[in-house]
Amino acid sequence: MTSDHINFRFILPERVIPVLRNTLVLLENHFDLSIDDESTNVITISESPTSDIQLSGKFIHIFQQMKFDHLQVFEKEPLIYCSNGKPDYLGTCAYMVHYLQEYIDDEESFDELARFRYEKSYQYRFSCIKENLVLEYLIMLKNNCTKLQSLGRKNISTSIWASHDIDSLYHNHLPELKTAIWHFRPDQILSILTRLHRDPDMAIFEEILEIDQENSIPATWFWLANNAVFNSVSGRVIENANYQITEQRVKNLIAGIKRSEATLGIHKSLGCSNISLERDQIDSCININRNHYLAGKLPELWAEMEVANIEKDATAGFSGAMGFRNSYGLPVRPFDPRRNHPFNIIEYPLHIMDVTFMNQGLSPGEAELEILTFLRKHKTDCQISVLWHNNYFSDIKYPGWGAVYKSIINYSKQNT
Repeated sequence: MTSDHINFRFILPERVIPVLRNTLVLLENHFDLSIDDESTNVITISESPTSDIQLSGKFIHIFQQMKFDHLQVFEKEPLIYCSNGKPDYLGTCAYMVHYLQEYIDDEESFDELARFRYEKSYQYRFSCIKENLVLEYLIMLKNNCTKLQSLGRKNISTSIWASHDIDSLYHNHLPELKTAIWHFRPDQILSILTRLHRDPDMAIFEEILEIDQENSIPATWFWLANNAVFNSVSGRVIENANYQITEQRVKNLIAGIKRSEATLGIHKSLGCSNISLERDQIDSCININRNHYLAGKLPELWAEMEVANIEKDATAGFSGAMGFRNSYGLPVRPFDPRRNHPFNIIEYPLHIMDVTFMNQGLSPGEAELEILTFLRKHKTDCQISVLWHNNYFSDIKYPGWGAVYKSIINYSKQNT
């Protein structure tokens, strides 16, 4: 096929066509083609082995019946097969990229914050959390379809999308001073005493902004508008913000961010009853959200954001593991199988988070090695989302962790 304008024609039940259309658009991210319903270059998609692209009866069944448990979808590997043994790359991509494994009613698959458990995912089952499987399968789909084989491949270097969740502020130098005294570090004690007149948070924010700006990283800063504690279903008391979004010193910090090239976001709080109200308390122009603790079920969150006219989300990551929650490295418009059309939301999945490595007991050096290995593996076709909390830039309280972030950003600058 010489033309890059392609018309996909479906000989399938109407119910499954919209999700397939929403999946096929991903081809435009990586190959030189344009999907055009008026084009005479037709590619047929059906259950028939003689069609240009064969879709499995299994995918049709699970989608029509809304039976998305990966234990029933995948057998020995994370790939759906047709009845004749042919891999169903398209159906598998649709299942993975739209988070369909999370549309289940099994309470055991969600934790006390309604987060989908990593241990209940197919990524955990098949040890494939660090694999960009959707990209791999799109390439296989293209290579196995005669009419797509001549398509050129786009040259897309991986970029870093950085963000900083402002869960808490230091307010004063006391936390660092306590740490320095506890470890009997006279040099650190003296350093703290000589800068008591400075707001410690302002100094940290200026450091982060300098790192991001020097490396042309347009980071997003997510703020909490709620400082009330949250009681989880297990009875655990969890803190939201330890600051008041309306206090002047916080306003000064936000103003400093707005003067830079950075973006403001809402960090939807635990127990939030009105995401629009929380957004407006920070800045009514905010158009991106990330849930505090990455809490909640994604479909319910996206539906709530649609009502609030917040068009971007950055919640979809696993707090317990680095990698791809939907097996794909670029932002996507997730599909809603309940309403059978896409959400009016762009999801910017989270891939790398500082707390993940701390909870795993890794040192800063060990975490840096894991992260850089991951980045080297995915040099192309990704927008890697990196979350580094403001607190962890304190070299007294969290020595070495700010340097890991710098290393990530420097690597990105040198390799893009």
